[in-house]
This record gives sequence, structure tokens and C-alpha cells, in this order.
Amino acid sequence: MFYSPYGEASRISSLKSQMGSILLKNQEDLTPKESDKLAEILMRSKPLSMAYQLKEDFRSIYESSTTVAEGKERFEKWLTKA
Repeated sequence: MFYSPYGEASRISSLKSQMGSILLKNQEDLTPKESDKLAEILMRSKPLSMAYQLKEDFRSIYESSTTVAEGKERFEKWLTKA
């Protein structure tokens, strides 16, 4: 069987692209398959898991704060974790 390094590079590039789109999606917008893939990805990297959780926490501040004061208070607490 002939081995082509270009095929492997293409496969890795595709995986990176899929991983990036899953990481950027809002958690509630993930399909069950994407959610499983995300869990697998995050189990392999503690820093990536922390970054993803910070992203989700930040998004939650933006989407659910009902006043500017509440948003500011929540953002300041978020900054201590970041």
C-alpha cells in the first residue's frame, strides 16, 4: 500500500477545522454527536477545557444579564477566573 503524507496532512487539517467549529459553537447549539466530540476533546486538554468554560461563562454574562450593573458585576467576577 502506498503512503501519502499529503493525505494525512489533509485529514489533520480537516480534524482541526471540525474541532475549531465545535469549540466556537454555543454549547446549547451542539448536536448530540458534536457534544460527544466536544467532551472527548476537552477531556484531553485541561487548558482547552478551561478556555472553553470561560468562553461559555462570558457568553452567559452577555446573554443573561438584565442590567448594565449586573453585567458589570458578573464580568468583574469572570475576570478573576480568567
